Amino acid sequence: MKLFIFLFLALLLGACSDNGSSVNNPPPQEVSVKVAVILPLNESGSIHWRNTADWFEENLQKAFSRSHNSSVKLDLEWIDEDSSNMKELSATLIKNDDIKAIIGPLKEDKLDTLAGYLAIANKHGPRKTLIAPKATDAEIVRKFGDEKWFFSLTETDATLCGNLLSSAKAMDAKSVSLLTSSANEEKTFLDWFAFQAVELGLQINAIESFNDTSDVKTVAENFFSTSQDFVICIPANYMEAIEILKAHKKQKSTARLLFSENAVDPEILKYPEAEGLEAVTPGASPESGFDIAYFTKFDIYPGIGSAQFYDALMLVAFAQTEMLASDDSLFLDEHIKNLVKQNSYANSWAWEPFGMSGVLEKIQKGQANIDFSGASSSLVFNESSYSIISETIYTHWIAKNQKFYPLNYKSAYGNNRTNNSEISYKWYFTHILPQIQGIDSTRHIEYPPLKGNYALLVATTRTWGEYRHESGVYSMYHKLKNYGYDDDHIILIAEKDIITSDYNPAKGTWVDYNEEQIIDSLNADYKISELEPQDVLKILTGQKSERLPHVIQSDSTQNIFVYWSGHGDRGNLGWKIGGTRSGSFSYDDMQTLISTLSKEKKFRKMLWVVETCYSGSVCKAFDDVGAEGALCMTATNENETSKGLMYYAPFNQYLANSFSYNFMSILDNSTISSQDNYDIPLSDMYSELYKATLGSHVSIYNSQNYGNLKLNKIGEFLVPVQ
Repeated sequence: MKLFIFLFLALLLGACSDNGSSVNNPPPQEVSVKVAVILPLNESGSIHWRNTADWFEENLQKAFSRSHNSSVKLDLEWIDEDSSNMKELSATLIKNDDIKAIIGPLKEDKLDTLAGYLAIANKHGPRKTLIAPKATDAEIVRKFGDEKWFFSLTETDATLCGNLLSSAKAMDAKSVSLLTSSANEEKTFLDWFAFQAVELGLQINAIESFNDTSDVKTVAENFFSTSQDFVICIPANYMEAIEILKAHKKQKSTARLLFSENAVDPEILKYPEAEGLEAVTPGASPESGFDIAYFTKFDIYPGIGSAQFYDALMLVAFAQTEMLASDDSLFLDEHIKNLVKQNSYANSWAWEPFGMSGVLEKIQKGQANIDFSGASSSLVFNESSYSIISETIYTHWIAKNQKFYPLNYKSAYGNNRTNNSEISYKWYFTHILPQIQGIDSTRHIEYPPLKGNYALLVATTRTWGEYRHESGVYSMYHKLKNYGYDDDHIILIAEKDIITSDYNPAKGTWVDYNEEQIIDSLNADYKISELEPQDVLKILTGQKSERLPHVIQSDSTQNIFVYWSGHGDRGNLGWKIGGTRSGSFSYDDMQTLISTLSKEKKFRKMLWVVETCYSGSVCKAFDDVGAEGALCMTATNENETSKGLMYYAPFNQYLANSFSYNFMSILDNSTISSQDNYDIPLSDMYSELYKATLGSHVSIYNSQNYGNLKLNKIGEFLVPVQ
């Protein structure tokens, strides 16, 4: 084994030394490509990035020196992301025709800003390639993952969250808690933690967030004053990690802690509290030997993202080489895609000179099926757009004696050097089938004949930034009209301001979840800004007044359908989000509403469909009241957030949420034309939504007091009695 390690290191080090094979060859023709590198260039960060760039350029030129007839040199323009105004920088980069590719930035808000400007500029001129070494915010990947010019070399924090949780389970955790920064960069953990914990069979003990470093001490001390089993800690920086460790020690907590990547900072090792700290971070593949070679060359382990940065430089160099060899008019990003589309799980590590030379030779000869792996991973990308890396290797570190040591490596799939993380969260490949138990009541309920239908449609948000919620409600309105509803039986509550917004390039229209532009024909009864949450009860119980002229006059022979879209937090459905918020519709409000409607016999059957974050925390009131004939279906359970879908670059907005998009799509693909032909059992609707909805558990409430959901169908709410 020692001999193998010696030979392995000798090969790597030899690859980094001068090779005499090119002495008698003429100097190759050199072509330079300008690349903007936007990274944090503080003292510790700058060392890692510049070491990596210099090492790559050295290896690249040694690879080209092996009898190649031309060579590529990367001309790097270094930009400190921490001191840059990203709006101004974006405009400057877009105007600079010399810059062909951009690598970085690391911070999610800065990356989002830059990518947003490029999304517009790249439609109207020569495209600039953007390679993000670490685009870990799932929101950014949803927005830009299908763009031709966008590449991410790290899976999102959704996968890291899964790795942290699977590590907890492997350490025999029975319950888990989340203590996280509320900064935008860490919001993916809040979005995915509850969902993934449920999938892994872990009980959720607590979820707590803090605002910043000044807030974390108080929050953490209160947090650790209660009993905790295993805690996933997500600090925004190493100082917040120190405060968490201090609070853990002060409260004498026995909870085991596992940190995310921001705790792995050389500065944290100066603090005695860091001894024994454990963390999981994106890193280099252990099979590539990158970490060992880096340590041997620089006497320090590479920083987080160094391997991904190295691979970004390599992809640009390979693509530019193919561009020279093919002499075509394709953009740089198209050449990157040409290369990675051919790639499979290769054993050839192309990051070091020998392997790199072989790839360059095949590119220059125009060969197909060029397999190569990088420093960070196999460099296999998702097959839908070839923009997002399919596998990230994560390193589990422990701090001992003022150094970080790797304990093991993990990936979603696992290989001969990494552990499988037990569950993969790539829901576009596969879905875990729902365990639907107990939703089909065997209790027989005799309902009176159906004589009429009413619908209440509520979009609780306003302003352009909340586009998807209004758009979803408008889509539901159009469907009901197409099914035969008249406006006398629909109460529509919506601001309608996205239709008149100055941001709307075609005022008087709106774009639905299928990207279809629709002329406004919405008959809204109220604006959300005109009402208070308590007015919902008055409208549903028929309390007409001068202020509320449009109400629902129903009785025990009529069905009521409620479609609600907006924001939510635990225990509340938001009200008037966008601009000035005014109140909320709470769990208590829902409990009162259901009880009142049931006692006053205001419905035959009632179905609520609720699209908000944490909607289960309010709608569990359906279970608690237990009213006969009242059913609720929600986008999320009580601990989860709802996820945006269908990002529309011209508007810089999502057109739908995952749940609402799937709800509409299921209706689109089904036959609902008359009372005799409503063909979707409620159990099938729930099952399909559960499987298709990304990042949250679609939930159903009070099915035990409704009747068999296989025999009850959704069409009786959507198609009015003739």
